[in-house]
Amino acid sequence: LVRLIPGDPGIIIGGTTSSRADQLAIDHRLGLDQSFWSQYWHYWRDLLHGNLGTSFVTSDPVTRILRQNAGPSLQVAGFALMLVLAVSIPGGIALGALTRDRRHRHIESWFTGIASVVGALPELLVATLLAYAFALQLSIFPVGGTGGLMALVLPVLAISLRPIAILLQLVRVETLSALATDYVRTARSKRLPAHTLYV
Repeated sequence: LVRLIPGDPGIIIGGTTSSRADQLAIDHRLGLDQSFWSQYWHYWRDLLHGNLGTSFVTSDPVTRILRQNAGPSLQVAGFALMLVLAVSIPGGIALGALTRDRRHRHIESWFTGIASVVGALPELLVATLLAYAFALQLSIFPVGGTGGLMALVLPVLAISLRPIAILLQLVRVETLSALATDYVRTARSKRLPAHTLYV
C-alpha cells in the first residue's frame, strides 16, 4: 500500500532542494533501490532482531525513541483501561437493572442516544473538544505535558470516553439478557436480595 502512495523517501528526507544524486544516495542507503521481495526480507529480518531503523526526522534509532516514549504512553493507556472498566461494568449493570422490564424508558432513550453519539466520535475530535473546553476556555487542566495526574486527565478521558460508551451499551444489553434467564427468576422467587443478585 505504501508503494501506491505518491512520494519518494529520498525527497522527503533530503528535502525538495536536494539534488537528484543526494536523493538516490538516500534511497540506496535505505535499500529502496532493491527489489520488493529483498526489501520485505530485510524488513522482517531487522524487525525480528529488534532493529527498527532510524528516524527520518532526528536520525536517532527508532527503538530508543520508542523506549523514551513508552512510559508516558503506557501510563495513559493503563489509566484509561482502569477508567473504562471501573465505569462501564458497574454502570452497565446499574443501567440494566434500572431499565429492566421496560422500566424508566426515558432514561433508556437518553442513555441510548448519548452513548450512540459518544461511541461514534473519533478520539481525536474528543481530545480537541476536551482541550478547548477544559484547558483553553475553563483553564482547569493543562493542555499537555507530564506534570502529574492533572496532565493525565484530558488524554485519559479522550481515549476512554468512546470505549466507555460502547462497553456501557454492551454490558447493559448482557445484563438485561441475564436478568431474563430462568436462574435469575428462580433467585428472585426465593427472595434473594437484589444486591446479591447483581453481584
